[in-house]
Amino acid sequence: MLVRTADGVKEAYVDERDGRLVEVLRAPSTPDLRWRMLESLPHGARWEVSPAAEGWVAGLASALASGYLLFIDYGDEESGLLGREGAGTVRGFARHRLFEDPFAAPGAHDLTATVNFAAIRRAAEGAGLRLVGSATQRDVLIAVGAREATVRPATPIEQLRAASRRAATDSLLDPNGFGSFRVVCYAKDVPADRLRLFGTPPA
Repeated sequence: MLVRTADGVKEAYVDERDGRLVEVLRAPSTPDLRWRMLESLPHGARWEVSPAAEGWVAGLASALASGYLLFIDYGDEESGLLGREGAGTVRGFARHRLFEDPFAAPGAHDLTATVNFAAIRRAAEGAGLRLVGSATQRDVLIAVGAREATVRPATPIEQLRAASRRAATDSLLDPNGFGSFRVVCYAKDVPADRLRLFGTPPA
C-alpha cells in the first residue's frame, strides 16, 4: 500500500503499539515503488500495488509454451479504482460481513484488496500474452450455458438435487455478489477469436 503525503510517497507498514496493530508510514521498501503512485492522486490518497502478483503473471507467461490463462477475481480497471478518490480498497471479511478496519480482531477475518486488472494486463502483455476477453462471471457463465434448459428430473430426489444445483448456479450468477467477479483470459500462440466464454459461440 502506497500513500501520498506532504513528504512524498510512503509505503504503509504494520507495527505493534501497546498490544494493538497500527499502521506506520515509511520510505518505500524499493525505490521504484514510488513511481507506481499515479500522479493524479491527491495528498492522503492510498494506492495498492502488488509487484509479486505482476511477477507471478509474468512467470506464468514464460512457463507457458502455448495455451490460455484464465483469471477470476474481484477487481477493476485503474479508471474504476481512481473513482474511489484514493480511498484504498483493503478490507476484511468474516462470516460474509465486511470489516472496514483491517487491524480489528487480527486473525479473526480475511484481509483482501481489489485487483488492479490494468496492472495485471501490463505484466501479461509485457511477457508475451495477448488479452482475448474480459467479462463478468455472470456473463461468462450464461455464455457457456449455465441457464440453458434441461430435461425435468423424473424422481423427487433428482428434482431436489436439481433445485440445489439451480440455487448454487443462481449464487454464482448474482450480479451483486459472485456474478460481479471479473473473468479475464489471455492467450499465447493459440487461436482466440471465437471463445464461447465471451459470448461468441464456436463455429
